[in-house]
Amino acid sequence: MALTLFTRRAALPILTLIGASGAYLAFNRAMVHNTRKPERLALWETARSGGGF
Repeated sequence: MALTLFTRRAALPILTLIGASGAYLAFNRAMVHNTRKPERLALWETARSGGGF
């Protein structure tokens, strides 16, 4: 149980950084392609929430 707790504490900041960078990329792509490809944001949101990144 201690190992699990340590792993969660170690993974939390890493996952936070990955999630933040994923949201940043999704926002930038949405701003660039908001008129041509609105489905890009949905793809990035799905990948980010699904843990793909």
